[in-house]
Amino acid sequence: MEEVSGNYLTNVSSLTTEVNVVRRLATDAERLIYLEALLCAYVTNGVAENEYFQQLRTYFSSKFDTKGLLPRWIKTFKSLPALWEYLRFQGANPEARRTFIQESLIPLKDYLLASENLSKKPASPNESHSDNADVPQTMWTKAKDECWDNPDGAATMAAMAFESMLETTLSDTDFDTNHPGYSDLGLYARYQELIKRLGLHPGLQSTVSFGSVLDGLAEIVSGLDLLSSEIGEKADDRLTPGQAELTVNLASAIADYLTETSRELKELD
Repeated sequence: MEEVSGNYLTNVSSLTTEVNVVRRLATDAERLIYLEALLCAYVTNGVAENEYFQQLRTYFSSKFDTKGLLPRWIKTFKSLPALWEYLRFQGANPEARRTFIQESLIPLKDYLLASENLSKKPASPNESHSDNADVPQTMWTKAKDECWDNPDGAATMAAMAFESMLETTLSDTDFDTNHPGYSDLGLYARYQELIKRLGLHPGLQSTVSFGSVLDGLAEIVSGLDLLSSEIGEKADDRLTPGQAELTVNLASAIADYLTETSRELKELD
């Protein structure tokens, strides 16, 4: 590995002083920035702990909302020495390799920063709780923008936005989303709970044809649930851009319908 004068990071020595970087850092954005700094330091002067790379790699590749946005090469190579055999060909010098690393992490970094900004956004006193269903719109927009450049990441963001809508809308129906058992429910199970509370169970409809439509929506949500759990298990992309676009658009349309139905029912109360 080429040596360069000086350290790329002013705090590069801190990369070898932590015990557990995942627990030590407070937010996912901070963890990603640390991972980026670790990788950039490694391709610059070899100063980085393989243990900490493995901690962060495992953390991000196992999380539902980040595994689809994590670069393929991080998911493929399980150690820094193995990763170096790939990164050494991604630029003729350390600066070029750092640029490659930074650009590869932009989709995940944008998602994490946007998520944290949304979570810090204060609610307006004039907004009802159901208006919070609009919060995932930034995620929907980002998902649609990512369809052609990062198909798997787009589908992952769509699933996260859909899950956020389910949680918010279920809360509007007095469903206790803080109950310990709620976290054990998958996306499809939460969807089933919501449609039951909104009176959208296919078997309860006045017309068989509309019941069949709702059956179709359930199949789409079930597919979204399965797809989101499979993404990230392998390094290879699972979706084409067109497939990602269809997935995002269908999930967004169903989310809009459920949100609007919830609002209409609330207005009738």
